Amino acid sequence: LAKRVSHLKMLRWYGQTRESKEVYIGGLSKDWKYRIYYLLKNKVFLSSYTITRDKALAYIQKINRVKPAVLFSYPYALDLILHFAEETKTAIHPPGLIYTGAENLYPHIEQKIRRFFPDSKLADEYWSTEANLAVRCPQGKMHVDEDTVILEVDKPDQDGTGDLLVTNLFSYDLPLIRYRLGDRIKFSDSFCSCGRKTRVIEKIMGRDIDCIDLPD
Repeated sequence: LAKRVSHLKMLRWYGQTRESKEVYIGGLSKDWKYRIYYLLKNKVFLSSYTITRDKALAYIQKINRVKPAVLFSYPYALDLILHFAEETKTAIHPPGLIYTGAENLYPHIEQKIRRFFPDSKLADEYWSTEANLAVRCPQGKMHVDEDTVILEVDKPDQDGTGDLLVTNLFSYDLPLIRYRLGDRIKFSDSFCSCGRKTRVIEKIMGRDIDCIDLPD
């Protein structure tokens, strides 16, 4: 419920509501229960798994038919769909709001989205299974959702980037206190001009994981 409240708050920032018609491109279950669930929520669910050229074009047809006010997608999935749209010179219905999540919204993907949808608003939710963490406001700053979480940076380097610790204020069944999520972030030293007095995340470096260095 805390996650839903955080999400609905974000929608309000961008002039949308939970009743707004939405196309959701994600990696959740595709069984009939989920499809009914999404249908009742005025959403259309499309799987982000294995997006081929034909599947991308079918998704574009679906989006153009549904004409959603809100479009959610993992960044990589939307990048693929826009790639095939560009390749085939296929137009896509512009939603009022596009929001992404689950992965870093890298600058080159953001630029492509803005090029395709110059009049659409673009948000980015920084969520995890363990908690909703932050949301980008209309001014473009990533605000920590301090109503529901406490975020800390552990062992910051000279740049101020360190390991993210998460305390979920609404995790009653299994308390999560200073949980090491595995991400590395950096906080901003200033507030956002939008007037919201919550901490701002300046940079999300992504997961701190082991890598294999190949000869090349």
